[in-house]
Amino acid sequence: MIETLTVSLTGPAFSFLLYENMKSKFCQEGFLIGHLVEKETKTITDNDQQQIHLQRIIRINCAVPCPQPFYFYDAIGRVDTEKVKTFLGDLAPKVIAWYKYKPASSFNFTFRERIIHKQLSTLFNVPPEFFTCCLMIGESSDNNSTHTHTQTFVRYISHSYEQLPMHIVNLSDTHNAYKSPEQPSDTFLDIVRGLNINFKKAGGTNVVTKIQNALQKHIESTVENLAEAEKKLFQLESEVRNINNMVKNKDHTSASNNKESQLNDLIMMDTDPTDSPINSPTKATPRGRGKSSTPRSGKRNSQSPAKKTTPGGREIVTRSKKKI
Repeated sequence: MIETLTVSLTGPAFSFLLYENMKSKFCQEGFLIGHLVEKETKTITDNDQQQIHLQRIIRINCAVPCPQPFYFYDAIGRVDTEKVKTFLGDLAPKVIAWYKYKPASSFNFTFRERIIHKQLSTLFNVPPEFFTCCLMIGESSDNNSTHTHTQTFVRYISHSYEQLPMHIVNLSDTHNAYKSPEQPSDTFLDIVRGLNINFKKAGGTNVVTKIQNALQKHIESTVENLAEAEKKLFQLESEVRNINNMVKNKDHTSASNNKESQLNDLIMMDTDPTDSPINSPTKATPRGRGKSSTPRSGKRNSQSPAKKTTPGGREIVTRSKKKI
């Protein structure tokens, strides 16, 4: 039994992924939406031996970019599972891989990114040996006339990282090759069921025309809804930008006002009239306890009263009488 594993990307998914990465000059990361397809082929060799070929294909249909780097993990590579599930919402069960883009000439799968890959491989509804990571690098010429992109898919298996072959649909297919039918999407099946076509009585051309018209109407309505959603998104982004500018201006004005008030306080402290020697406060000594600052003569005046203090602090004044 022979088992193989390959990665298949549709043309729109690959172009959208490149577009999202080229919009920024910094690192980008996100999640890839798709499903796993298994095909079993039996062949008979010349020795009348049956050989089974099990082919597994990881089909990627679209990408979900993160708004900024380090969005769902911290500096040491710890993944916030609740934040990942909240960000993906209903798309979480359809995640089959994640990608990392760097604007550089070479790509190194760092130790932190390996830790992140191991944590993500156990978070989604994909067997860990089939959960892959798309490593992408991009560089341009000096005048930005030529852009070169390199991408590869890796998976973790048997305590090592293995590269997987990648195939982009409709770019290298031969016209005479046999193509096996793919599982249609739920949207397509709903559109066909809504037509109520009797495939036994209706002709092939009429059926194809009806399906084509229904798909065209669905695409037009989807484009209109998408245009309205993008318009609301642009309005919200402009409002957020204006609010951020208002907050920055408010912080700047408050900081300048604080500096001015501090300077005014320093100036007032330097020019405080209470610190001048004229208006400097004097310490009053308690009555009857402190010493007088005026010098006393050695002889007491007979006319002046003599003062005595009681233990309670009261003063007793006595006058001396002259002898005649």
